[in-house]
Amino acid sequence: MIGDLGAQVEQWCRLAGFPCHLTSSEPALRARVDLEPGAADPLVVDIEGPANDADPLRLRLSFTLPPAATQLEDERVASILEAAVIQRSAMVDARRAARDRVEMVVAVYPDGLNRHTFMVGVFECQKLRDVVRGEVQSAAVGEAAISSLEALVESVEERPT
Repeated sequence: MIGDLGAQVEQWCRLAGFPCHLTSSEPALRARVDLEPGAADPLVVDIEGPANDADPLRLRLSFTLPPAATQLEDERVASILEAAVIQRSAMVDARRAARDRVEMVVAVYPDGLNRHTFMVGVFECQKLRDVVRGEVQSAAVGEAAISSLEALVESVEERPT
């Protein structure tokens, strides 16, 4: 079954127009899918597993946060990640891997794996990356605006009347 899955994944990617590079099919599938070939910041999903009928197929994505993430507290970025994951209907997890990186995984179990659920998982990677980046950028802009307003209020309060 696993070997057949490798051929299926390659076919599904080809039908969607995504380059797919199968690196291993036994004992577990290993492949890379490039959703944005030629992009400056490519979206490359690593596909792993399943090693057996009980393991899920895992679609892994590591992506860079926008520079604005450095302006936010770690807890704020963690809450953005948590909120983004909760909004997704797929089995998704995302965690900060470094100050400027996020690691995410989408799981699809073999008994529900077909072309549709595979593509849902692939597009969840893309959507979650875009949602997190947008929310981080928005949060940084919002916090910068609040800081500016607070500084303005302080300067007005310090003026002699």
